[in-house]
Amino acid sequence: MNNIWRDLFFSLLIVLFVVLIISLIYYNKLSINRVIPESTDYLLSEKMQKDIEEDKLDEIDEVVTTYYLDASDLKKYEKNKEYQKGKVNPFKEISETISGSDGGDSNESNGFYKDDGTK
Repeated sequence: MNNIWRDLFFSLLIVLFVVLIISLIYYNKLSINRVIPESTDYLLSEKMQKDIEEDKLDEIDEVVTTYYLDASDLKKYEKNKEYQKGKVNPFKEISETISGSDGGDSNESNGFYKDDGTK
C-alpha cells in the first residue's frame, strides 16, 4: 500500500511538472481572458495646432510700453501748446476740446458750461 501512494505521488509530480513546462513554452500563445491594448498615437488636428501657434505669436507680440513724464517734459509740452493744465485729458488737442465732437469723457460737460481751463 505504501508503494502505491508513493508511486501515485511521484506520477502526480511528474504530470504537474510536464504541465508547468508546457504552459511556460506556450505562454504567449495561450491567451485566456487577456486583452493587450494596441498603442495609439494621438495627434493634434491642424486647427488645434494653428490655435496653439497663434497663441504663441500673441504672447510674443504683446508689448507693454511705459511712459514717464517729469516736470521738464510738461514744461516743454506746455510751450508747444500740446499740454493744458487743469483738463481731464491735458494732452487732448485744443480743437477737439472746443468743438466737443470727440464724444467726451465722463467728467467733461460737452459744452454746457464754459471751459476756462481750471477745475
